[in-house]
Amino acid sequence: MLYVTRKGFSLIELLVVMGMMSILLSIGGLSLGSMRNDTKLDLVSSEIRSELLRIQIEKTNGKNVGIFFDTDRYVYFMGDSYTEGDPTNEETNLPSNMVFSERTFLNNIARFDNVTGYLKTYILPSHVILSPTVGGETRTISVNEWGMIEIN
Repeated sequence: MLYVTRKGFSLIELLVVMGMMSILLSIGGLSLGSMRNDTKLDLVSSEIRSELLRIQIEKTNGKNVGIFFDTDRYVYFMGDSYTEGDPTNEETNLPSNMVFSERTFLNNIARFDNVTGYLKTYILPSHVILSPTVGGETRTISVNEWGMIEIN
């Protein structure tokens, strides 16, 4: 009696395996995409916190500086008040998929006291909320009454 041995896979077996692989890869791709957005949100909120710390330190060292928050950007400025278009302004645009969904600083400006480092014109809450333009998690960068800057 002769036995015929088959080598390889049938078309149905290949299609089933390819279907399962495509499902697993699409699930993994979605997970990595949302993780990348969260990482970018963390990075931008850390940059904003660093900028707030910068003006706090510069103010206690005698510079007259502040930060103006708009919906899609923030602007480091020098002087007593924010003036749009001033050549000394340092404007930083948010990534196109992020906005400040809430800004509660008085007149959208963060300024610190030159002696104590406390937030000038503190109101409860004093924060900005960084949000993706389409759903997702948010980050709140807040300054408490003693000038402590936190990201939540």
